Amino acid sequence: MYKAIEKYQGNAKALITYEELKAVPLHETQDMDKSDPGAIIFTKINESPISQSFRVEMKADNFWNNHYHDCIETIVVYQGHLYNHTREQIIDRYHPAVIKKYESHLVEATTDCIFYVEFINPES
Repeated sequence: MYKAIEKYQGNAKALITYEELKAVPLHETQDMDKSDPGAIIFTKINESPISQSFRVEMKADNFWNNHYHDCIETIVVYQGHLYNHTREQIIDRYHPAVIKKYESHLVEATTDCIFYVEFINPES
């Protein structure tokens, strides 16, 4: 198991670092919720010196636990709707989200969703 996933599954308000995300292998699908298999699936789809990107499938009424990063995160929804409880913000196809370094966020899928997350290398 990868440290980024272990921290997420710990359910605490965890710092998940850019370096920990780098350890997740490219194109390997991860099931994030042990108690509800298939509820949250993510796959790293790209990595470069300046960023890394993930595709996420999340079923309605599931939460991406409260966490934060040492880098900027961009969330772009392809299908469905998300709600960021910490900002009281809807995230959908027309309203992407940019999460600042060290900003905690708790995201809920209000419908079945497919979205993309990009993390910008804090060193770039």
